[in-house]
Order: sequence, then structure tokens, then C-alpha cells
Amino acid sequence: MTQNAGKPIPAELRDDVRLLGEALGTVLREQGGPQLFDAVEEFRHASIAMRQESRQAFSADLLAPVARLDVETAINVVRAFGTYFHLINVAEELQRLRRLRQRAAIEYPKPRTGSVPEIIARLRRKGVAPRALRDTLDRLLINPVITAHPSEVRRRSVITHLIRICEHLAALHRGSLAPWEEESLREALLREITALWQTDEARPLPPSPLQEVANGLYYLTRTIYRVIPELYRDVERAITQYFPEVDPRVGPFLRFGSWIGGDRDGNPGVTSDVTLSTMRLQARALLDLYDGDLQRLIDGLSQSTRRVGVSSELLDSIAADASRLGANAAESRREFPFEPYRQKLTLMRTKLSLTRGSVEPGDAQAEAVVSASRTLAPERAAYASVDEILRDTDVLHDSLVANDGGRLAESELADFRWRLRTFGLHFASLDVRQHSRVHATAVADLLASRHRVGGYNHMPEAERRAALERVMCDGDSDGSGAVLQSETSEALSVFTTMRDIQQGLGRAACHTYIVSATEDVSDLLEVLFLAHEAGVDALRASDEVALRVVPLFESIDSLRRSPAIVAELLSIDLYREALTRSGNLQEIMVGYSDSNKDGGYLTSNWELYQAKQRLPRICDSFGVELMIFHGRGGAIGRGGGPTESAIAAEPTGSLNGRFKSTEQGEVVHTRYANPGIAHRHLEQLLGAVLLASTDVGGEPRPEWTACLDGLSERAHRAYRELVYETEGFIDYFMEATPIREIGELRSSSRPARRGGDQGIESLRAIPWVFSWNQSRANLPGWYGVGSAVNEGGEGNGQRLALLREMYRDWPFFRSLIDNAQISVATADMPTAGRYSSLVADQRLAGHILDSIVHEYEQTERALLAITGQQAILDNNPVLGESIRLRNPYVDPMHAIQVHLLRELRARGDDADDADSERLRYAVQHTINGIAAGLQSTG
Repeated sequence: MTQNAGKPIPAELRDDVRLLGEALGTVLREQGGPQLFDAVEEFRHASIAMRQESRQAFSADLLAPVARLDVETAINVVRAFGTYFHLINVAEELQRLRRLRQRAAIEYPKPRTGSVPEIIARLRRKGVAPRALRDTLDRLLINPVITAHPSEVRRRSVITHLIRICEHLAALHRGSLAPWEEESLREALLREITALWQTDEARPLPPSPLQEVANGLYYLTRTIYRVIPELYRDVERAITQYFPEVDPRVGPFLRFGSWIGGDRDGNPGVTSDVTLSTMRLQARALLDLYDGDLQRLIDGLSQSTRRVGVSSELLDSIAADASRLGANAAESRREFPFEPYRQKLTLMRTKLSLTRGSVEPGDAQAEAVVSASRTLAPERAAYASVDEILRDTDVLHDSLVANDGGRLAESELADFRWRLRTFGLHFASLDVRQHSRVHATAVADLLASRHRVGGYNHMPEAERRAALERVMCDGDSDGSGAVLQSETSEALSVFTTMRDIQQGLGRAACHTYIVSATEDVSDLLEVLFLAHEAGVDALRASDEVALRVVPLFESIDSLRRSPAIVAELLSIDLYREALTRSGNLQEIMVGYSDSNKDGGYLTSNWELYQAKQRLPRICDSFGVELMIFHGRGGAIGRGGGPTESAIAAEPTGSLNGRFKSTEQGEVVHTRYANPGIAHRHLEQLLGAVLLASTDVGGEPRPEWTACLDGLSERAHRAYRELVYETEGFIDYFMEATPIREIGELRSSSRPARRGGDQGIESLRAIPWVFSWNQSRANLPGWYGVGSAVNEGGEGNGQRLALLREMYRDWPFFRSLIDNAQISVATADMPTAGRYSSLVADQRLAGHILDSIVHEYEQTERALLAITGQQAILDNNPVLGESIRLRNPYVDPMHAIQVHLLRELRARGDDADDADSERLRYAVQHTINGIAAGLQSTG
């Protein structure tokens, strides 16, 4: 299999594509015989011809072989195209790294464009004052949060083979290979592609929460842990070079978070025991890595007192450890009699081993949930906190520097110290999330059973607040004799688990509690009330538990009201007490996915922007620091898109040196599977935040915001009319997309819906966006833009001139329009029409499809008019060419998916015979293959 001819692509990428395509062809012939290879080639040639003819519908040449396919051949053909895309994605990843190296070589000795040193140099050229840079560095926080959202459809086994293929392909480019070495690497490629082909891509069972934890740890341990020190080193070197008057030392501005094992919103499998086990698994994995670092330091710091001096502090530290560790200390002295650094490091390994024993998670492979009754308290001689380990490394560092070992102090020891500061004892801070509806039910139960206050769920908002404040201010809870619902008991145990984790691993390990679907102040007071009832009182001075309550505004209405809600919340003395105890920093999360599903692409983005513009002013007026948490997904319809432009588009003053954002599903693999890509992604985050936080640009002009108000109103009306007010739309969506089959993918431990109803409101945003992407309508990423811009006639030259000015001069509007371009470019209306043929009521299907196509055409015209382009993505030719080259290889999978869906649905929803199961299995492979081809799910 090879790419079709088109615009020139880089020679190295072309060679890799040819090599991988030929290797896959070899495997297809070996595994499926010439019949499979010929079938794949027939589809490929028919699809290429169809695209070259600028077809308006699927051609007979493509559909005829689809109709002849039996299920087994269909599976293999789809697997062939899907595997091809997996391999091409690997080749493109390596090409990206090559491009970065080539650019660095061309620009040397100047720093590579976009690198941390180049960003710092750019700040100097922009005239950023040294004091302003220092203030930004002191506040700086980059906080990616890994989630287990079900948009990663590839199994871990598939990902492992792809990583090995990437490693073999990279090795082939190292140069100076002997002929037999090159032959061996090519054979290794064939082996891995064969293993990939023989690996089942469809999950037989959904992953458990702890399996999801293991998947997240894969990236933390394999990549993130490795790349962190170099980023810190880049920053400090660049400051020294370009801002010599500024102290180059920076704090641990990179912090990683996780929702995996803590996100219980709609996932009954995430319990308090799972949360505690999650932190044990994380801590054990981290301590194993620390142990490996210590062993490497023992190997490297072999200085002898017969050759060089050491500090008295180091000798005193060894003596102090010896008094606590006894026989272990004597052993280290016997093994390294003249090597005090090795003695100290060996003792540190011993203390670390004792710490590891206190967080031993048991058999991770068996995924046994550790009993919540077991504490995380360390043994007396163990490290009780990461600060104790850091103090030991301080002694080593200072002794080296004072005794001609400064170069050694700033090498592997410095790397270890940065990791300690970044990861603590917990690795990634675990956020807890729960839906406000669950809290309200638990609060009602507690008030009625413990405090004889009934009817909470029917109280007006003001009465709810008064009841909660009154009970919390009255003193301790009286739970004697109360019989609680099991859901209430679980809601309370979350807080005691958070306390146990903090006491064992530090306050940063698990202190953030996010309230999904926050609609009013009581939704947040309920969390403080539940903590109070659990005996973990965030207001009690004697309780050293940190609790950061975070509202999540994710509907259009709640985003609009969020400034007023936060102002009312900060006016409550009881809440301000809790906020003060948690550092006087209010974290506020805004949801990109559900706001889009609620109000459409343009309105969602505009309401998010306005909320992020107003919330800092509210917090500032109360003397409270703010950190906005961006709940972004991977697809455009869920807040995805280029990261740098998204950060540059943030309202002035909303970042203030802090950026926290979710990293979801397939995005985690894309950004963190390869160390080089991971370094580049984090470098881009850091550079964009530094640039945006030191930008002194003003607010958008009043006529711009007035124009966007009007656009948003019209786009919102168009979107709501289609999705929520068109009779039969839900039936169209359920039949014209593979939504039901996506729900059966078993890609996550949580269900696709919150609750049991079948409406759009209860459907999670990921399957909503995923389904539209699979059918190539991409509706969440553009719908409404055409109606908004074109209402009143396309000849409104004055408004068009204003829109072009906004696109040119306002980063937010430019990002909004460019992301819509990406969605329109990757959408394909003839393909969407093919899926529309699945709808039983073809009159309904025609009506809705006509609306979608009409809006698409309007949107395309609007985008071209605003950008001044001749064709969509003329301003991003690399992406445009990638889409063009990929389409002919995705088309066969769409055609086969529609064919299989038609056959499967004809059997009825309840069909459970072997043939129906095989059809479902085949459909799952089409979903995986199309996702690989589009490089997007939900």
C-alpha cells in the first residue's frame, strides 16, 4: 500500500511511508493471502478514482465490492486500512521530530524558533521588564491533567506495538548502519507489524478504573518523568543568557494532575477504595523511579575522600542516618569505606524502601483494591515527606559544589531534584469530581436523618444556603443512630479518603474537589457540608486537611451566570474561611464540551471567553487569586485545536502565569507517547503561557464584542433550532451515526450517558462529538457559523470588513475561525449523506440532511469571505494536504461501516446470535480504523 500522487511531501517522510506501506503489503499477503491484498487494492484504486473525479456521492466502483464482502473479509479489509493509518501516523510523528532537529540545525547558534530559549529571547525583544518576568516566573504553573475519557479507542497492546514500530523506524535513520544491522531492523519492523495485525483491536471487556490508572501511569513513568528536568534546565539557561539581571532559579512550575481513579461523575466503579488504591499505585510507581535514580547516582558519584574533600554536613548527615538505620548503615560503610556520597545515597535508598513499604499497593497485576482501613503512615525511619528527601539532596549538592564537583551537582543529581520538586511523593495530583445532583441527594439524606431538616431538594436556593450554613456553624455533626443510604455513605467516605491520602503523601496529592454541573452557590456549599459531616472540616483549625472546592460551569446558562455565582460565593464568610485555609486561591473550571453540546460551536466559545474575561475581575475585587481550569477535549467540538493559538486567544489577564487543562483520551498518546514530542508539547505550553501572561495588549474593541454578540445570538438560534427543536432530530442522530455502536466500544470504565434517558441532554459530549466525526458531518465543530455570518445577506460589505479586521487583529476570533476551518475541511458532506441513508424515515433524513448541508455551504462561504482565501485551509497547506491524501484511504472504511451498520440494525437491537456479534465486532474495527485515519475521535 502506498500514498497516491499529490503535492510533494518531504523525501524522508515519503521514504518512510513507502517502507511501511511495502512492509504492510508483505504482511497482508502472508496473513490473508493474495485475495486480501487484491481486495484492499481494489478499494484503494476505486476510492482514489472517486476523489479525483470530485465525486458528489459514493461511486458504484467503490460500493460494488462493498456489497460483495462477507463479514470476515470486511474485518480484514478495514483492519488493513486502519493499520495503514496507524503506521502513517507513526511516520508523521517521526517527521515532526526530524523537522524540529532540522530547524534547530539551520538556525544554530541562534535558538530554534519556538523553543524555550527563543521565547525568553523574544520576551527581551518585546521589552518585558526584568521585574515583570520575575513576577510571572514566581506565579508560573503549567498543570496538564490526564483523564480517562473514552476517546482513546486503541487498546494498550496496540499502542505498545506502535511504539516499538516507531523505535525501529527511528533506528533506521540513525546512520552509519552496517548492511546486516539495517536488514535486522527491517525484519524487526515486519515482526512488529505482524504482531500488530494479529492483535485484537476491539476490547472484549471495558477497562476497570485501576486498569485506566495503569494506562495513565504508562505515560507518566515512560515519558513524562524522563523529559521534565530538561525543561527546567532550558528555562534557567535562557534566563541567564537573555535576562542576566534576573535570578534564574525557578520553582517547580510543572505539575501534573490526574482524574483517573478520582472522577466519579457518572462512574459508579470509582469508589473511595479505588481512589486510595490509585494513589498507592501512583506512589509506588514513582518511588520505584526514584530508587532507580538513586542507584544511578550511586554508580556515578564515586568520589573518594582520598581524592577530594566533602562537607562536614554530609558526614553529619550520614552519622544521623546511621543512628536511625543501624545495620543498614554499617553495611554501606563496609561497601564504600572512602566514598561518602555513595554511603549517603545507599542510606537514602534504604529510607526510600521503608517509605515504599508504607504505600505498597499489593498485586497491581491482579488489580486487588487495597482496603481503605490500611493507612499510608510511613515508618519512623522512612521519609515522611518529599521535603526530607530534598534536604538530603541539598546536602549532597552543597558538598559537591564546595568541593570542585559543581558540574556533577548540575547533572543527574539536579535531574533527580527537579523530579522530586515536580512529583512529590504522589506523582500526579488526583482531582476528585462528582456531579452536583449526587451531592444534593446525599445532603438531603443527611439533613433529614441527622439534623431533622426535611425537604432540602424542594427548598429555594436561599433556604438551601441558610440550612447548610446553619448546620455547619452549629458545630459538630451528631450522627448517632442515623441510618444513611449507601450512596450517602460513599459520598462521605470520599473526604476521609482524601484526608488519608494527604496525611500519607502530602496535601498536594489529593486536595481538589470539582463539582460538575454547578448551577448555583449551594452546589459548592454542599461539598463543605459533606466534608463537615464526614468529620473532615475544612474550617477547623486543628484539621490539617486541604480542600479546594472547584465549580465546573459547563452549560451556556451557567457560564453566563458564573461571575454572579462566584461573587455571591465569595461574599459568604464561611466559604471565605475555607478558601483562606486552602491558600486563598479559587480554582474555577469551565467546560468546553458540554457547553458546545448545549449551545453550539460559536456561542460556546464566545460565552467561555466572556466568562474567562469577567471571572478574574470578580476574584480580584475580593482579593482572591484565580486559576481557570480549562476542560478541553481533543476534537474541535470539545475545545481542541492548536494549543499555542488557543492560549494566545485567552482574554488578557485570565492566565496570569497559570494554565491548567485536561489532556483527554487519544490526546494523551499523541502528546506523551514519544519523549521528543512530549518535550515539544510542554515547551509549547510553557512558551505560550509566558507570552500570553506578559502580553500588555488591551481588551477587544467594543464594536468587535458587539459584532460577536450578534453572531453568537444568531448561531445559537440556528443550532438550537436544529438540535433541540427539530422534530425527529434525535431519531436522525441515533440512526445516521454509529452512536449506539460507539457506546458498545468498551473504551472506558464509565457509561456513555449520565442517567437512563435517551435524550441529547444526558448523553456525554464525547460520544456526541465522536459520532458526528465518524459520519464526517463534524457538526459540533462548525454548525451555526454560516447562519451567524450570512444572516441579512452576504453583501453586507461593512460587516464583512469588520469581520476581516477582527480576524486579522483579534487572536480569539482568529482562533475561532481557524478551528472552524479545520472542522469544515475534515467534514465531508457526501460521506454524511451516505450515513443519512441509514435513517428509516428517508423524508426526515432528507429534511435534516438538507439543513446540515445548507449550513455547511453557508459556513464554508463565510469562512472564505472572512479569511480572504480561495479555498479552505489555504493558510495551512500542510494540514490541507494531509486531509487530501488521507481521504481516499478513509472512504472505503466509511462505505464498509455503513454497509455493516445496515446489516446489523436490520437484525434488531436485541439480536445476540453469533453472526450479530461478529457484525458488531466488525463495526468496532471500522470505528477504530476511521478514528486512526482522521486522527480524531471525540
